[in-house]
Amino acid sequence: MGDKYFQITAKNVRSVDEDLFTEFCFSYGAAGMAEQLDFIQSPEVWEGQSVEKELKEIQIFFESPPPEEFLWQLSQRYPHIELTVSEEDNRDWLEEWKKGYEAFPLTSDFWIVPSWKVPPAEARNYLFIDPQMAFGTGTHDTTQIAAILLSKHLPVNTEAKVLDVGTGTGILAMMAQKRGASKVQGTEIDPDARQVARENCRLNKLPKVEILDEQIESLKGSYDWVIANIIDGILIKIQKDLLRLSQRYLLLTGILAERETQFLSEFQFQSSYKV
Repeated sequence: MGDKYFQITAKNVRSVDEDLFTEFCFSYGAAGMAEQLDFIQSPEVWEGQSVEKELKEIQIFFESPPPEEFLWQLSQRYPHIELTVSEEDNRDWLEEWKKGYEAFPLTSDFWIVPSWKVPPAEARNYLFIDPQMAFGTGTHDTTQIAAILLSKHLPVNTEAKVLDVGTGTGILAMMAQKRGASKVQGTEIDPDARQVARENCRLNKLPKVEILDEQIESLKGSYDWVIANIIDGILIKIQKDLLRLSQRYLLLTGILAERETQFLSEFQFQSSYKV
């Protein structure tokens, strides 16, 4: 592909026409297509759910100017569709994203540093992170809250055993290991994220952090610390296993303020836990 590409934006494509519309575009040499989707995030499930719409917006991509016959045929076949054509510069979108990801303090004394950056002079303690396609750059408020609480309450060079449920890129698990926890394990439902977390552990020379393939319901024994930075509906769904595995401290983040009362009524904290 050259320095430019051509994008046709088609608005008001009816859902019943989508398959034939797509087939027609590819028959004229379209290099690819994309659809603008709306999502809702239910607190009871991991994945976002797409909202089905009657009228859709679809982008059609060509490596060279689209044939005039194609545009004419498209307007004749689907007269209700609005078409706009633009010429765009090709970009390395991964590199574009990296430009906006800078080193930052996760807590007052602990920094997150992109793997392709040099740590700032003021960053005495830091983790290199390459998130790739996994969730967890460390910029989310709930991750920072969990990190602050971990930094405040997990002693340095402790003998504690730590479990990070839904570890993502492994930030909280690695932070626990950096503080000297004797055993750190992480679970993650997304296999791609598990691989990213393992690569980040190698990048930071933290081989003792174990990213498990098993999920929380399969784990045995107990941990001094169980950390779960997950949406609140999932925390409620897996609460029996969280409580079963937690021996001393259970650190939960991801609870929306407007759902706090409902969460506290549905999560059956043991009497020994402080809320």
